Amino acid sequence: MRNVTVIANNKRKKYRQLFITLLVSTIGFLAIFIMVCVLSANLNFQDVSQVQGTVQEVSEQEDSYLFSINDSEYTLNSVVAGKIDGQQIISLQGQDVSLYILDNKVIGFVSDGYSLSGEEGFQILQDNYNISMITIGVLTAVLLLGTIISLILFLREKKEVRGDVFKLINERQLPISQVRRQYLKYAVMPILLALVFLIPMVIYSEPIGTMFYVFLGIFIACLLSGIILSAIFMPYIKKREIELFDKALAFEDEKEEYNPYVMDMGNYLPFKLQENGLMYKSEFEADYLIETFKNEEAFKGEDLIQLRGEILKEINQQPHQEGESLLDEGSIIKYDELNLSTKVVFRSANEPIKIFVCSNLDDAQYPTLNNDLYLELDENLYYYIKKYNIAVNGLEKCLKNRKQYMEMYCKGKIKYFDITDEDEIELFTKKSKNNLK
Repeated sequence: MRNVTVIANNKRKKYRQLFITLLVSTIGFLAIFIMVCVLSANLNFQDVSQVQGTVQEVSEQEDSYLFSINDSEYTLNSVVAGKIDGQQIISLQGQDVSLYILDNKVIGFVSDGYSLSGEEGFQILQDNYNISMITIGVLTAVLLLGTIISLILFLREKKEVRGDVFKLINERQLPISQVRRQYLKYAVMPILLALVFLIPMVIYSEPIGTMFYVFLGIFIACLLSGIILSAIFMPYIKKREIELFDKALAFEDEKEEYNPYVMDMGNYLPFKLQENGLMYKSEFEADYLIETFKNEEAFKGEDLIQLRGEILKEINQQPHQEGESLLDEGSIIKYDELNLSTKVVFRSANEPIKIFVCSNLDDAQYPTLNNDLYLELDENLYYYIKKYNIAVNGLEKCLKNRKQYMEMYCKGKIKYFDITDEDEIELFTKKSKNNLK
């Protein structure tokens, strides 16, 4: 069979999400960088004024000091406050001083006991702005570079990709697993907090002072803690996912009834598992949906007969696309015609293993089918495989060794395998593994 399909490109979606996240962060840091540059450019010693008098009181504030002099109050610049001796400042109370004022903030003072000249205070401000511009500029440049790279990657990816049907149907974006969601929320929270701390960083960026660097430190600490927590959790999460999927594929729980309807992912055609073979009817799509999801919250309380009619109506209204796979209504494909084999997908996250029972048809057998049949293995399909004694090359070997396979192959990129009774062949790389018998 051709086994070729066209689907939406998931890589493009991922790069778009990354681009948006980096763009928001870049804009935030760029705004801070521009603000700091403007403030630094407007810094001029000629704007410094001088006030003389007797200090009536010096009171300590959160990150600065308040001078009461000549019945007026002046706050010490928070940046300068970080460079002086607090006890010496308090001792200025009752002394004659000259205060140097810039933008209504004290940047210097001269007294008989303790002094910091206006020039020295002004230099402290300049040095602070220079350090701030370098620090924020580097962070902004890194984020901007990441934004540009993610944009280029996004634009380079096509909206749709064409290729092997088995590979492409398994490259879709998966929902995050329950165990991964449970643990990674502790790693995501610090990263979200880091973005929140962009707001106070902007607020305290005029001028850049102690509080700005406090929030910058918290921002970096949150990012690093999120990355570190993710790294710590990953091995345990991976182990738990493998254990859960190993248990799920044991098929130990017996049900009162099993769903005989399956959806072929290669041609998107619905079938019913019968003793004499796979029967195709277009109406089976409604039965497949109802039997698969009838216990879900969305279907609770629904009249299933009425719901089936509504689904069929919607299916019949969908236009047929030129070149799509077709079969005559009521067609039956016998199991021995399918020459069934086992193909497996291994992932490092969320869904460590997915097993497919696949046909190996010749083009001449069913010329209206574009691709082989790819049926996802679950407890329902496995029940009918055993019930009707359907031969599937490599299936029992795969199920027997599933945990070892996951431990070996659930690393790095997605891996695709054709598992037979004699061998394990890694697809799309032409490598034969032959690891387990």
